[in-house]
Amino acid sequence: MSETEISTGEALLAKKDKTTTVIFYIIIIFFACLLMISLFFTHNIVDGESMQNTLQNEQFVILQRAGYSLKRGQIVTVGNIPNHKEPLIKRVIALGGDRVLFMRSKDGRYVDLYMCKSDEALFVPVDEPYIKERMLSGGYYEKVRIINYIAEISSIDIYSDDPADAEMRNYILNNALTVPKGEFFYLGDNRNNSSDSRVYGTSPRSDILGKVIKIIEQNSTANKILSFLYK
Repeated sequence: MSETEISTGEALLAKKDKTTTVIFYIIIIFFACLLMISLFFTHNIVDGESMQNTLQNEQFVILQRAGYSLKRGQIVTVGNIPNHKEPLIKRVIALGGDRVLFMRSKDGRYVDLYMCKSDEALFVPVDEPYIKERMLSGGYYEKVRIINYIAEISSIDIYSDDPADAEMRNYILNNALTVPKGEFFYLGDNRNNSSDSRVYGTSPRSDILGKVIKIIEQNSTANKILSFLYK
């Protein structure tokens, strides 16, 4: 065998070794990326109608599992629920230190949600464009109290020393639910068909399994792929 043939063979072997090494590192990087994605993101399937009209039964959602701060209005999955093997998907309404109040409408048929945030002094109605329909007064309210309609509630300072407001102020505060520090209060968007903090009470931050960052449309390609893989 000539020196030229030997040199050519060695070059081919070196090139093959280099290609093998590159492929090896690509595979390592690929699986490392998969591991990182699995640590920070996952999916869940909506079970039931409690989040209508925002989420539908058997709809897929993508969850961020870590690296986020909890805010009012976010949709999350909540674990460690009594008598529930699967986590619940609900909306965060109030955080630690907030006060939540349920008040009947003037005609007594409905219940409206009011909140006094931890750094504020007044109860104001919670703007909830996402709910399916207004809460009925005969819904689930095991862990919270409902007060009768108070027209001037949004003008009563809970920290005021005015004796004229003392009786009303005490009535409101005694019937409001104060969310403990480090916990949160959650509700379903379908208020008249949802078991949530009105039944189970508040939950600690550690019970949140993830925050919904993407809702998969039911007729989308992504939904078809996820349905094939996980249903």
